[in-house]
Amino acid sequence: MGGRGAANEVISEGLAGDILSEHAVVKETALLEEAWKRISIDGPVAYGREMIEKSLNEGAIETLLISADLLRESDWESIVSNLSDIGAVLVQCSTDHDAGQQLLGMGGAIALLRFKV
Repeated sequence: MGGRGAANEVISEGLAGDILSEHAVVKETALLEEAWKRISIDGPVAYGREMIEKSLNEGAIETLLISADLLRESDWESIVSNLSDIGAVLVQCSTDHDAGQQLLGMGGAIALLRFKV
């Protein structure tokens, strides 16, 4: 079955949440894999609060990947609130998958940069 009826069935059966969460995990994993690749080739990436803050001040952040727990901490609030000023994207990452656990191992936040800082 397709069309509007199929869409309504997916929503009413609660399947949309599963589908959308899988999509989010795939997106997060792809972005984190890009970060690990950039680290391995000494590319444009920043991790650690000090380096991320410096990258933000220079307008270099393209995408900030941050764990949900770290996002809730007040000392990251100034960094997160200033991302829109430089046109950066914020991606809140789940730690319920392997890539999210690796993010925690890197301090909980990593930034894909437009250029090296």
